Amino acid sequence: MPRWLSEGISVYEEMLKNPAWGQSMNPEYRRMILEQDALTPISSLSEAFLKPKTQMDLQFAYFQSSMVVRFLVEELKHWRLWEEAIVLAMRWKWFMGMFRNWSHDLKPKLLN
Repeated sequence: MPRWLSEGISVYEEMLKNPAWGQSMNPEYRRMILEQDALTPISSLSEAFLKPKTQMDLQFAYFQSSMVVRFLVEELKHWRLWEEAIVLAMRWKWFMGMFRNWSHDLKPKLLN
């Protein structure tokens, strides 16, 4: 299992159990997503845990991983085989485009 998926599931489930747990949106993450376009390609996301440039980059990797899991749950729930969805998440450029669009569409929610 890729590290981003393992960590993303953990943070996602923490947030479901108690929104005060896990990695929540904060002003720095919002800025990184909306202004810096700092989303790591999903195919490289596991590396963000192993070689972060800063502590904030590591924290953001946890947050982004949980967002990818949230995207898989909310947007790709019709997939019969999760393995297929995960392969798409890791390898297909269009998936990263879909995820990037989805994360940018969250802008109204991020501003609250």
